[in-house]
Amino acid sequence: MKRLVAPVVFIALIFGIVTVFATWNSANKKPIPDTIANYAVTPEAIRDIKVTDKDNKSVDITNDMSKPTLLTFWSSSCSVCGEGLKIINENKSDKYQNILINLGDTPQIASDYLKKNNLTFTTYFDLDKSVYQSWKPEMPSSYYIYKKQVLYLFPGQITKELLESLNNSL
Repeated sequence: MKRLVAPVVFIALIFGIVTVFATWNSANKKPIPDTIANYAVTPEAIRDIKVTDKDNKSVDITNDMSKPTLLTFWSSSCSVCGEGLKIINENKSDKYQNILINLGDTPQIASDYLKKNNLTFTTYFDLDKSVYQSWKPEMPSSYYIYKKQVLYLFPGQITKELLESLNNSL
């Protein structure tokens, strides 16, 4: 009987330490607001993003995604896209960078559209449709990327509430 006391005490001590740590760890985590929790995806490494910049130069922006980024696919012919861009513009955050990838427009048409609507974003162009083929985004779609991992996918027009929830969770 005395031989069992030490192992039982040891197991009870380990159980107590694990319980205290688990309680402390869960109490110190910032909860994800319900509105963006539905948009969380299994973290996945981003695919290469080789696009054209406004000067018609080919660039690989994959490494730019090491910073927190809201990456949005859009087109000037998509009215829902335009409304979403206005919402993103009105709810900009210094917690992440906004990068747009235009699908289907020439750089001139897209730049004119952004200027006409007072939207100032870093914009790139998928002229050869390689990014579209790789990512297959719904139009519009926004992806929250952190450390080159997609953490959230917002298909369709993003809302002010989703952006506020994202900002509050960071």
